[in-house]
Amino acid sequence: MPKNRGAAPVLGRAQEGRPRATPDAPKLAEGPRALQGALSLPLRQIVPDPDQPRRTVDPEALAELAESMRQRGVLQAILVREGGFADDGAARYVIVDGERRWRAARDAGLDRLPALVQGVSDARDVRILQLIANLQRQDLDPLEEAVAFRDLIRVRALSTRDAGALVGRSHMYVQRRLDLLFDERLADAVRAGRLNATTASEIKSLPAPTREEVIRIYSREGQ
Repeated sequence: MPKNRGAAPVLGRAQEGRPRATPDAPKLAEGPRALQGALSLPLRQIVPDPDQPRRTVDPEALAELAESMRQRGVLQAILVREGGFADDGAARYVIVDGERRWRAARDAGLDRLPALVQGVSDARDVRILQLIANLQRQDLDPLEEAVAFRDLIRVRALSTRDAGALVGRSHMYVQRRLDLLFDERLADAVRAGRLNATTASEIKSLPAPTREEVIRIYSREGQ
């Protein structure tokens, strides 16, 4: 029987251009977590999203993840969306969730990465997916979390209660994070480690004269 050359291969097989999922993809999944239905995409066809909410990555944690990939392979697929075509005609995929895994795969010397192709093209929907994915992480620092909540509220016109409900957080938790953005001097003190997030949130509730004096004190400590 002649081979079907129209279906794109999946994990572990060579493929060119724009791949498509095949019915046997789940059977060919190579890892125990989130690999069912994933495609094996060349790293050269995957690009980070410049609007990704997460801005910082711990170099040590990244190195540990890269070493884990060398030893055990990739255990969790990244999420991408179609992003047009490169100059050479190859399909391009923009990362929605998983940029840290993509960076680690590059550092590990891998040339392919399992990816789930998300059927979202609207920029607003992509942004919402990115924000929610980042807020569900355990390793976001408080300021990254605060910015992500702020942006999610703006993009979807949500209340703090609704924004929290999307990621399993309380209204008060969201509000305390947003308080960190009340004054840039407070944010700088938290970023520099001179002030913890809980104290910074409490400072916002102080009477205005007292609050200003406390903020000045923490600001001077960094000078």
